[in-house]
Amino acid sequence: MAVVNNLGSCLKISYVIFAFCSAFFLGALKGLIVGPIAGLTLIAGNVGVILGLFPAHVTWTVYTVAKTNRFDIPLKLAILVALPALFGIWLGLSIAISVLVGVGYGFFTPWISAFEAFRQDTESNKFFHCLVDGTWGTIKGSCTVVTDFADLCYHSYPLYLKELRESPASDELQTLRLIHVPGCIIVGIIGLVIDIPLFTAIAVVKSPYLLFKGWYRLAQDAINREGPFLEIACIPVAGLTILLWPIIVIGFVLTTIFASIFVGLYGAVVVFQERSFRRGVSYVIAVVGEFDEYTNDWLYLREGTIFPKPRYRMTNRSFSSEVSVVVHPSAVSRVNSSGSVEPPAMLVPSLVRSVSVRGAIQEVRMVQIWEHMMGWFEMEGKELLDQGVLTPADLYESLKGRHGNESSIISVGLPSYALLHTLLRSIKAGAHGVLLLDGSEVTHLNRPQDKFLDWFFNPIMVLKDQIRVIKLGESEVRYLEKVVLFGNHEQRMEAWDNSGNLPQENLRAAQIQGISRRMMGMVRSVSKLPTYRRRFRQVVKALITYWLEKQGLNRTGSMSSGDFIEERRIYSSFHGNNSMRSTQPLPHLFRIDLGSSLFSYSVNNNNNNNNKKIKTFEFPDCDIDSNDDFLQEEGIQPGVTTDEIDEAVHSMIIENGAYPSPLGYGGFPKSVCTSDGDIINIDVTVYLNGYNGDTSATFFCGDVDEKAKKLVQVTKESLDKAISICGAGVKYKKIGKTIHDHADKHKYGVVRQFVGHGIGRVFHSDPVVLHFRNNEAGRMVLNQTFTIEPMLTVGSIKPVMWDDDWTVITEDASLSAQFEHTILITKHGAEILTNC
Repeated sequence: MAVVNNLGSCLKISYVIFAFCSAFFLGALKGLIVGPIAGLTLIAGNVGVILGLFPAHVTWTVYTVAKTNRFDIPLKLAILVALPALFGIWLGLSIAISVLVGVGYGFFTPWISAFEAFRQDTESNKFFHCLVDGTWGTIKGSCTVVTDFADLCYHSYPLYLKELRESPASDELQTLRLIHVPGCIIVGIIGLVIDIPLFTAIAVVKSPYLLFKGWYRLAQDAINREGPFLEIACIPVAGLTILLWPIIVIGFVLTTIFASIFVGLYGAVVVFQERSFRRGVSYVIAVVGEFDEYTNDWLYLREGTIFPKPRYRMTNRSFSSEVSVVVHPSAVSRVNSSGSVEPPAMLVPSLVRSVSVRGAIQEVRMVQIWEHMMGWFEMEGKELLDQGVLTPADLYESLKGRHGNESSIISVGLPSYALLHTLLRSIKAGAHGVLLLDGSEVTHLNRPQDKFLDWFFNPIMVLKDQIRVIKLGESEVRYLEKVVLFGNHEQRMEAWDNSGNLPQENLRAAQIQGISRRMMGMVRSVSKLPTYRRRFRQVVKALITYWLEKQGLNRTGSMSSGDFIEERRIYSSFHGNNSMRSTQPLPHLFRIDLGSSLFSYSVNNNNNNNNKKIKTFEFPDCDIDSNDDFLQEEGIQPGVTTDEIDEAVHSMIIENGAYPSPLGYGGFPKSVCTSDGDIINIDVTVYLNGYNGDTSATFFCGDVDEKAKKLVQVTKESLDKAISICGAGVKYKKIGKTIHDHADKHKYGVVRQFVGHGIGRVFHSDPVVLHFRNNEAGRMVLNQTFTIEPMLTVGSIKPVMWDDDWTVITEDASLSAQFEHTILITKHGAEILTNC
């Protein structure tokens, strides 16, 4: 048998190596064939746009600088003097970058696509996509890049200049004091002299470490966990990354050198902004230390920097990424009419950013945001077309971009109208964020970490709160609809009789006008983005098609209308039915005197700044290696189903006056999360006296082999080691590094999809605690509570969802184990608030 197994392993390894080499050479061949076509398309298109619009850009820019009221005369003269150099830099950089992007995109995209084909399920699909992917799609992609770049140059930049020209005189006047001109020039030169060599030195010195550490980590992940060599089902792009890693390291060094030029020159801008030569010099010095500290952090080297970091801004600026403790309205406990506290399933948003293993919580991706955004526009546009409020002429004028008012009704008014109704629906539903079309919710916690949303989401949330606070009446909402849809087009506003009237009270009218201006301003800003404009044109075409079909004018083919990770627990296997317990609140649970029935801790919870006694349910102390522990005696025996365990734990929680937090949360049908097999994980979260407590452990079911025992022991050790390094000011990412290092030492994989989370009055909240190596920002703060719950596997770390939408197994059905504690950050480190 051993000989057969060894032979099978050798054949599998040989097959995977053969497949990898085949994909490597086939991808390179596709790159050589398709690359020149796609690369030349992108280079010729972008260079043509740059040179073709260059005279217009010069004319528009000079005219705008001379015309605007935002700059005083000395500043205008300084800008005009600098424009020739700036335009020369624009020409050189834009053409050079277009060439580099064209070559890189044209050659590497088909190559990488050959490896990405291994995502397919069957061997035939893998072979087909390995041949086809990255051919015609790469050429189409290069055309899309050119189209978006042309849109940026032809539409977005002139629109920005137009806004600058037409900015009212009441806006803050930007002035240039001539006394600061020499300081700006001197600091700019000092920045080049200091920052370029120091940035270069830091990058060159650390590049060997980056190279070898990157190789080590990539090889370790590729061979042991995710790569092509031992697991054919995984994506072999990891192997390609190993080969390309030296190029990536060289690219890092060259990018650093190039960026240091502009970083140094920015010192002149700091002098202008702060009106201080000293602060400009301080910036030049401090930015070196910041870069050194950032690279140390990225490479897991010694914290801090050996370089000084003098303060160069007059005002303190807080960086929310460093301390990610967010208090939301949901942090306040709710009391119903009977005086009892509602169960935790009612306390939390449907979506939060913490990737929980209990609920149906989704991490929203940017593609979802775009799809839902355009869906809002199309849905509201169809309704307005049906009502006769919008006309086909409006749609055609929007596509042509002519006649400002008519064009803005669609390009600005329709998105503003759809945004208004989205915010109103979210407010009516009591959502903490913004509701998408499918009823899911986007909040500060689960939104994609995307530059577009960094810029756009916070103003939307502020606007939503403003609308909610002023409590618009029905007539006022109708009037606001008119204003945001038609803007200054008074005739169209009067023609639409939607029962909306201007409030008689001046303050109320001013509030509504202010909301409409902010909403339309945000839409105008977003409309400068090429991606938005491309997608929005598809919405307009879809609306025209919809109108034509309604009129019976079916012009076939003329126009066409335009992953997230579900967080579930990984199970080894699953037994029993999915019958859902009643999720109705149990009022008697929350009216009894909890007195001294349970253990208590006096803590300052991250969701409540006042000292409170938190009552936390605890199992009796237990040893995972002991057969005398509570759960082992009560129910963890061969032949016992997970339903029976769920019933036992449910009863135990209820008898102690608590509520099982997972029950009904996101549709979850049970009171505890369980897995079964030779080893079983039981995850218990209880809600008591207004707080949640979350813990889990893996137990042995009957006699288990040494392989399973070692996995359980190492998993428990990884949790203990992670807790031991916690304390106020410690970076969250150290948790992931500690767990990952310990797992690597024993050749175990760390599951990425499921993470720890903040907990307290709210079941799931910030911070998000990743259990694998990462470079996420954020530090622990005093009196903060969160969970750490590492999950290790002996095989694949990739989860596979079953058809019941709850059961998840490892891809190769290998064993997994997990332990969890809720901890409190104290002055002396971390205190465990749960016991198992």
